[in-house]
Amino acid sequence: MSLMDVARGAYVRSPEVVRRSLAPLVSLVPTRLKFGGNYRQWRERIALAGATALALVVAMRSPAFAQAQGWAPLRRLGKISYSVFLVHFSVCLLVNAVESHFWPQSIPAALLGMCTAFVLSIAAGHLLYERVERHVPSWHMALRWQAVCPLLLLAALVVGFGAFPEPLLRTVQDAAITLDNPQAYLGSVFPQEAVP
Repeated sequence: MSLMDVARGAYVRSPEVVRRSLAPLVSLVPTRLKFGGNYRQWRERIALAGATALALVVAMRSPAFAQAQGWAPLRRLGKISYSVFLVHFSVCLLVNAVESHFWPQSIPAALLGMCTAFVLSIAAGHLLYERVERHVPSWHMALRWQAVCPLLLLAALVVGFGAFPEPLLRTVQDAAITLDNPQAYLGSVFPQEAVP
C-alpha cells in the first residue's frame, strides 16, 4: 500500500465539507503521483490555472469581493468574453501569418503583432457580441436569411459547375460508381428497421 492509497482513502472517508474544500488542491496533484508511471506529464501552466481558479473561488466567497461591482471595462469584457473566445484563435492566426510573412525575424514586430492580435480579438469579439449574441433578429430578418442562404448556395454551385465542370463532373461520377449497390449502402448507413 502506497502513500497515495492512504491519502486517497482518507480523502474518500472524510466529511463532505472537507472534501469540497480540498477538491481544488487535490486536482493540483500531478497525475503522475495519482496514477503512477508516466501517465501524463506535469505542466506548470496547469498548476497556474488551478491556482488561479482556487484564488478566484476563495475571493468569490469573501463578502467584500462578492458585493463589489467591479471596474466597468472588466465587466464589459466579461460580457463579451465568450464572443472573444470564439474569434480570438482565427484573429491570432491571421496576425501571426501576416507578421511572420513580412517580418519573420523581428522581435519588435512579434511584440507589436501580439498587441495587435489582442486588440483585434477584443474588437472582433465586441462586434460578434453586438451583431450576433445580443442581437435578436426580427421575423422579417430571419425569413430573409432563410431565403438568401439557399440562393447563395445555388449560385455557388452554378458558378462552380461553370468554372470547373470537368473536375466536379468527375467527382460526381466517382461517387456514383462507388454506389454500385445502393441497398447495401443504405443498409450500412441506416439500421434495418429505419431504411427509408
